[in-house]
Amino acid sequence: MQHLLLNNIKQAEGYKNGIYWCLRKGEKPEDASPFVKEIIAKIGSDFQFVEIDSFDSLFNRVIWSHLEDQKSHH
Repeated sequence: MQHLLLNNIKQAEGYKNGIYWCLRKGEKPEDASPFVKEIIAKIGSDFQFVEIDSFDSLFNRVIWSHLEDQKSHH
């Protein structure tokens, strides 16, 4: 992740479209790893935490429905 996210901040224009970091219910942003805190320090407000129930829930409600919408528009 370090090579993908930290080393490419400049090439990705500071992630101007944002990085959304998922937290499971009960997790707190202040308990994030030093790696995540370093990303936040470097890109600032383009980093957001998003609370999710689980990855499966996220996938089913957000990602899968988005893919289905795109498929129906083609």
